Amino acid sequence: MRVALVTGGSSGILSAIPAGRLATPGEIARGVAFLVADESAFVNGITLSINGGKYMA
Repeated sequence: MRVALVTGGSSGILSAIPAGRLATPGEIARGVAFLVADESAFVNGITLSINGGKYMA
């Protein structure tokens, strides 16, 4: 799916993301790793939006 977004018809999607690109698999994985780590033991009931600032724009 990511390849299809990047190679065709994605200009509208990418222009809506302040970072100007989609997240890499590693960036998504780091968010998941944080949520399963002991450091996030007191975190609950959140939505972690790894979206390059799309929801802030």
